[in-house]
Parts: sequence; structure tokens; C-alpha cells
Amino acid sequence: MEHQYLKIQHPGWMTSFQDAGRSGVAAMGVPEAGALDKVSFLLANWLVGNPLDNPCMEVTWVGPKIEFLKDTFIAITGAKTNVFINHLPVSINQVIKIKAGDVLNFGACERGVRNYISFAAKLDLPQQLDSFSPLEQAKGWLKKGDLFSASEIKTKINRKELPPRMVPFYSKNITLRITRGPEFYKYEDKFNTLTTTQYQVTPQTDRRGIRLNGEAIKTRYKKEIISSPTLKGTIQVPPNGQ
Repeated sequence: MEHQYLKIQHPGWMTSFQDAGRSGVAAMGVPEAGALDKVSFLLANWLVGNPLDNPCMEVTWVGPKIEFLKDTFIAITGAKTNVFINHLPVSINQVIKIKAGDVLNFGACERGVRNYISFAAKLDLPQQLDSFSPLEQAKGWLKKGDLFSASEIKTKINRKELPPRMVPFYSKNITLRITRGPEFYKYEDKFNTLTTTQYQVTPQTDRRGIRLNGEAIKTRYKKEIISSPTLKGTIQVPPNGQ
């Protein structure tokens, strides 16, 4: 039997439900999607005793405000973030007991980017190609007033907490290594500009990639290159060098 389970009072930024992603459809141009921080995603499900590929709510930088309509249990993992229940601070990386009427909201994100909220219940969510992750990311973002139902709501749960050695650490300073790609020879300064210049993350950033703004990277070619497969983490330089 399904019950009204939670209501979105404020959606946050790019908040969506994500599972482990869909596989075997990339050849048709269908994105894998799924949780971007797989470790935190898996840990959130483990804490509440869900199957490890169960969909979680993925929170990015600015968290949502959620009203719970049933007694339940949740867990929050991922970025070091200030979290509150009814304006009182609670710790993440552990099981949290929720009462009907409780309101969850997020404060400042101190380290890291994403959090994952797991629910000790089976939420009624739409599936696309055997995955709960949205095919079109903007259409999958939560909206104010969204109401979600759930069944199999757990009334008892082992009160787990992640031991410190299992808590992911997110550094504010990260060193990224660059590996030459097939178009490396087309760039005049061999990426010297990229590695010695400060760049700013722009509002055009989303789950697919991070758009940077800064000094243009010069190339010998002004035409678009032929589209080709890319690996995660690939740096793409359009004709304008941005």
C-alpha cells in the first residue's frame, strides 16, 4: 500500500533522483546517467539497508527543503554539509530517525559538491529504460510542491553509522593530471595556458560537465573537429578556445 511520503518545499539546485545508472545503451546515444559520486551513493543505501542500486536523492551544492509526511528513516552521505531537522543540526553519515511533519533542510556546503539522501522505503518513481535516473536532466530536477508516495516503509532499522575510515574525504585543493589526446598537436601552446592560468566555473555548468571561463586556448584550427567518443574527464576546447 502506498502512502504520501514526502513533499518538496524548496528544490535546491539540480536536485534529482539517481540510481546506479543504465548500461548497455550508449551505442544508441542514450546517456548512462546515474549517481556522480558512486561511493557516497552506495554508502547511503547501505546505511538504511536498501539494495545498493536503489535510487537516492542527489543534492548538488544548494540542498532542498523537504517535509516528511510519514515516520521513516533516512541517511545522508557525501559532501561535508550542514544539515538540519526542524532547524536543529544533525550529523550525516548515519541513520537519521524522522517523524511525520519533520522538515529537512541544508545549510552551507563546506567541502565536496554532492550529497545523497537514501530513504528506508520504496519510493514511487518513474523508470526510463530500466533506470530511475532521468534521461533529460532538466526534466528530472525536482520542483517546489513535488509530492512523492512510497510503500514498504520500514518501521525498524539498525541504527548504523559510518566509521571514520569509511567516510570519503573531499579536499579543497585537487591536482588533476592531463593526458595527451589525439587532438593535442592542434594546440599552439601545448596546454601551457590551461596549466598556468586561473579559470572560473560558469553558471553553464551542469551534470554533464563544467564550463570554464578564462584565457582562451589557442588552436591552429578554427573549424569544429569531427565528433568522437570521449572518456569521463575529457577536456573539450571549442573553436573560441573557452
